[in-house]
Amino acid sequence: MPQRTGHAESMDDTERPPVAGMGQHFPFQPVIIVAQRIAGRLRAGNHRIEVQCIRRYHACTFFSIPTLRLICHQDHMECLMPKTKTPSATTLVIGAGELGLAVISGLLEQNPESAQSISVLLRPPATEAGERVTRQLEDKGLRIVLGDLATETVDGLADIFVRFDTVICCTGFVGGPGTQRKITSAVLQAGVKRYVPWQFGVDYDVVGRGSGQEVFDEQSDVRDMLRGQTATQWVIVSTGMFTSFLFEPAFGVVDLEHGKVHALGSWDNRLTVTTSYDIGKLTAAILAHEPRTQNEVVYVAGDTFSYTRLADMVEHHLGRDVERVLWDMDRLRSEVAAHPDDGMRKYQLAFARDTGVAWDKAHTFNAAQGIKVTDVPAWLDRRGAA
Repeated sequence: MPQRTGHAESMDDTERPPVAGMGQHFPFQPVIIVAQRIAGRLRAGNHRIEVQCIRRYHACTFFSIPTLRLICHQDHMECLMPKTKTPSATTLVIGAGELGLAVISGLLEQNPESAQSISVLLRPPATEAGERVTRQLEDKGLRIVLGDLATETVDGLADIFVRFDTVICCTGFVGGPGTQRKITSAVLQAGVKRYVPWQFGVDYDVVGRGSGQEVFDEQSDVRDMLRGQTATQWVIVSTGMFTSFLFEPAFGVVDLEHGKVHALGSWDNRLTVTTSYDIGKLTAAILAHEPRTQNEVVYVAGDTFSYTRLADMVEHHLGRDVERVLWDMDRLRSEVAAHPDDGMRKYQLAFARDTGVAWDKAHTFNAAQGIKVTDVPAWLDRRGAA
């Protein structure tokens, strides 16, 4: 769907595009247009066509909007207008989950005047929570583009991406295996100038394929796709693990409630973690950095530590001793073998290594630029105060 931005009351007749050919997509029978100013949308009740108007165009001339995307629910017809880039809508953020919202926040902090240049790709909201997120983004002045990564084809995604100069993928594998390859294929097909893929994690060049986590293999495929072409510039932001995921009870490494820490593979193995807020802030800073960053892996870190140090930090936070349990490689491999469909056990095995999942904080982009980030003790303190 196109982006909703228009305010019909602020437009005069000289700003409207011509309406010749209005209805040309539906010659088989008349369509009665009923204008409704509800969240900037128009509905054509006869065919349940939902449309949204581009800023500055009159609400009743929607068939002539250059970036229009119409969905005819009754006849399963979709009409796409010409693939032109809109100068005021140059960046597309895919997803508005924990990371997507953080990246949007980072972009707006980097340039408070940039709201009109940012669009967000979301699935059509199916819940009140989804509608609330959409409204919050629109209230910030952002444009909403509707699409479903799970069901959309590469061609369909390319038709969306072609209007943007920069695409930032902030959604993981919600569409199942192959999601990141499909998104990357569409980005390259669309000729997007600059792409930040969903690579916010470990160093996939070092980890390589066969780590025990299939999604890591797909991330290596994405890197091969990007390096195998020259038309689209790319920036990979290696962040390590999300700090919040380290303390996710289902992951099983830290149990704050019962005062227990599990080491993956060895107490000397290290992890790099970064908060989602910092990832958003640093991604925006990397994209704005001069000289321009292109075709490069950029490392950031909120904190880097061994599992021994992690247990020490948890003890300090709780003010008491914690139980320390080592999950060695034999145990981790046997758990994955016994539960081959358990994604968390695969993550435990994939992170149980001494390379590719940690790097020195002193050698990161944020350290070089003097950008303050949140380490584990600070994250725990904020969590306890919340």
